Amino acid sequence: MTHIKMVNPLSPAHQSSRLHRLTEECLLFALTTALVVPTVNAVSPATVESKVQPDGTVYPRVLTGADITRHFSSYTRMHANSTSRPFTLTISRRDAERNCPTCQLKEDYGRIRIQEDKNLVCIDWNKATYPESGCFSLIQTSDSTFDMRTSAGKTIMAYTVVASASTAGSSEQALQSKVAPPIPAQGTTLSRTIIFRIPKPDTDTQRLMTAGQQALHLREWSLESCDKNCLRGSLEKSGVRHWVEIRVQAPYVEIGFITGTQEGKPGWLENLKKDMLTVLSRS
Repeated sequence: MTHIKMVNPLSPAHQSSRLHRLTEECLLFALTTALVVPTVNAVSPATVESKVQPDGTVYPRVLTGADITRHFSSYTRMHANSTSRPFTLTISRRDAERNCPTCQLKEDYGRIRIQEDKNLVCIDWNKATYPESGCFSLIQTSDSTFDMRTSAGKTIMAYTVVASASTAGSSEQALQSKVAPPIPAQGTTLSRTIIFRIPKPDTDTQRLMTAGQQALHLREWSLESCDKNCLRGSLEKSGVRHWVEIRVQAPYVEIGFITGTQEGKPGWLENLKKDMLTVLSRS
C-alpha cells in the first residue's frame, strides 16, 4: 500500500521552502540577464589599418578620450556624409545641432557628451533618427576628416571640419578665400562667429545693415544699438538674456554672440544669416 504524504501549502515550512526557491530563481534570472546587457566599447586601435603618410603622420588613427575632448574644443562645425544625405553638424559646449536639407526633419537638436575613460563621444538627438543616437569612437582619417564609428566598425558619420575655435572670427569662406574678417567693433569680442560673403558684390554696407535689422526683427531680437557698421541685439529666453552682434564690411558679414554674455544655440546665428540672405535676395 502506497502512502501519499500530504503537504499543507499554507504551512510555514512549505512557504519558507517556496520563498527560498523563488529567491534562487530570481537571483539566477538577474545574473543571466546581466550577462546579456549590451555594452558600448570603443573601436580597438588594433582593428584599424593605418598607413604612414609622406609627412610622417599616421592615418587613420583612433582618438583617445583626451583627443576627443580637444577635438570638439577646437572644431565646432562640420559637413557630414557628403555623398549621402549630407548635413551640417554644429557643436556648442554640450549642445549639438543637425541641419539636413534633404531630410524630412530638417533641423534637430541634441546633447553631446564625451566619455574620456572609454574613448567615446555620445550624441543623443531629440527626435532625429538620422544620424542615429549613441556612443561612438572617433577616427581621424586625414588632416581634416573624421569618422564616427560603432564598436562593430559601422561608420555613422563621416565629416570634414570647417570651422576652428582656435581661429575665432573665421568662417569657412573666410578661411578658404584667405580674406580678413570685418573690423571688430570697439570694446567687444565675439564667440561662435560665422562669416559669410554676400553673393552680390555690389551690395553696399547700408543695405547690409538694413538686412541685418530685418533679420533681427524676424527672429524677435530687440535692436539695442546701431552704429555705422555694427548692430547689437538681445533676446530673452527662459529668463536669460542673450546678446548678439552683426558686423558688416561689404561684401562680408560677421555674426556672433558677445563674449562674456550667455551664448545661445548656434542655430540662432545661422538663422540670422539665412534671413539676411533672404532679405537681400528680394531687394
